[in-house]
Amino acid sequence: MHKGLIVNRGGVPPGATVVAGNHSHVLSDVPEDSDVFYVLTRKPPMSEFVGTQTAIYEVKADGAIRVVEKMKKRK
Repeated sequence: MHKGLIVNRGGVPPGATVVAGNHSHVLSDVPEDSDVFYVLTRKPPMSEFVGTQTAIYEVKADGAIRVVEKMKKRK
């Protein structure tokens, strides 16, 4: 599955509600099957944002993937 994955699972402040997760890919420019699996098996269901060098994606709680933002190409 993932060969390089950076996950930040810092503490959640008391009284806060988590509505989505996020992580970055360093070896891939698109969400992978494991990203969708992770979202579909998460309890409670919530989206995961996946950052790559080329875009930010949202894997929704139903497994659908959408592009949130494309990154500008560097010269």
